[in-house]
Amino acid sequence: MRTRGAGAALAAIAAIVASLLLAEPAAGIAAAPIVVNSTADPGDGVCDATECTLREAIDTANAQAGVDVIHFNIAPGGAQTIIPVHSLPPIVDPIILDATTQPGFVGAPLIELNGTQAGPGADGLMVDAGHSTIRGLVIDSFSGNG
Repeated sequence: MRTRGAGAALAAIAAIVASLLLAEPAAGIAAAPIVVNSTADPGDGVCDATECTLREAIDTANAQAGVDVIHFNIAPGGAQTIIPVHSLPPIVDPIILDATTQPGFVGAPLIELNGTQAGPGADGLMVDAGHSTIRGLVIDSFSGNG
């Protein structure tokens, strides 16, 4: 049995590491997160640095192929309540919705999705896409599903 020399083995490992470092982001994951920066609803329909509501962020993520990441940075940080005026759009493309990114998060949810104004039968977050993650969010007071 012939063994490979240490130099050849190290070169093979170096080649593998280099290919991983130069690779694109994981298949289908967007390079930059979509950042919710407003508690307003519904918003102006455009998710941008001026205003990006949760509804607009979901619409933006649904319009892009692959797994999208949604972060929160609602000024001035700390606890914030989002009160949708009707059901949010269903999530139809894989998503990572991470409310633990809200400034001030230290283990307890700071972002509340409150359905008191969403109307009869309104649902909170409807996830119709597999391989999705939702974390750090309080969902309450919807007359339909949270």
